[in-house]
Amino acid sequence: MSQSDTNNLERGPLTLKSASAPSQIPEDDAWQGEWVTQKAIVEGKVQGVYFRATTKEKAQLLGLSGHAKNLNNGSVEVIAQGHQDDVAELIQWLWQGSRGSKVTQVTTSDTEPYQDVGFKTL
Repeated sequence: MSQSDTNNLERGPLTLKSASAPSQIPEDDAWQGEWVTQKAIVEGKVQGVYFRATTKEKAQLLGLSGHAKNLNNGSVEVIAQGHQDDVAELIQWLWQGSRGSKVTQVTTSDTEPYQDVGFKTL
C-alpha cells in the first residue's frame, strides 16, 4: 500500500501496513511487531460531541502518539502512530467514537511518521 492509497473501512477486521519507522521505536527484545503511522478521516456526526477528547483518551490508553483535529468540512482527522495492533484497535474504535457521535465513514491511509510524542487534540 502506498501513502497515496486510501482504504474505506467497513466495521470488521483491519490489516495495516507499516510506514517508515521513526527514531522513537523501542529497540529492546520485548517490542515485537511493526510500527505504523496511519491517518484516518472520520465522517458523520463527529464534531461538537467530544469525539476528539474521547479519541485522545483511547489513544493514550493504547500508548499512541498523534492527534485528533476538526476539519472545516465537519469531519475529524486522526493521526495515530505506534504498534500496528494498537493503531488498528484505535482505528476500529473510531467507528464507536464518543457517546454522542454517529460515524458514517472512516477512511485511512499511510502517512509520514509523527514527529511529536504523545497524543493531542488540535
